[in-house]
Amino acid sequence: MIGRYRDFSEWGPDQYLAHDPLLNRQVIVQFLPQACDEVFEWVRKLARAGGPLVQRLHDFGKEQDRSYLIRELVEGRSLAEIGPDPKLLPPLLAALDQIHKSGLQHGDLSPANAVLSSEGVLRLTNLCYQGRDDKEALAEVTAWFDVQGSLFK
Repeated sequence: MIGRYRDFSEWGPDQYLAHDPLLNRQVIVQFLPQACDEVFEWVRKLARAGGPLVQRLHDFGKEQDRSYLIRELVEGRSLAEIGPDPKLLPPLLAALDQIHKSGLQHGDLSPANAVLSSEGVLRLTNLCYQGRDDKEALAEVTAWFDVQGSLFK
């Protein structure tokens, strides 16, 4: 139990699906490796970056010497599940641009972290503190579109 969040189940590395009883919604709880001024600045930027193309940050806190994020649950299918649809590359680039304009890197850009929501909007999820550079990751993702896409022609 963290704050008001209940009913934790494993979602991914250091991530859990939980229930917010106050707002009656499912959320993602992610634990951070450390809490320092640099992390707080990253979290502030992350809060500004969320929106229609990027997973929103709902809350941030610290409990028992562990910092955590409460993020929106983006329901849908990842690009890794869908496969490379060329129509989804422009929205992916627009979402990445939204993140960069907030002064952030995605840090873990991959087909698994690009989700086509149930509303039909491609959204980037799981922004990572101290992840890898987006230029390298973007080259890999666009190559994945090219290589994988050619398999379906």
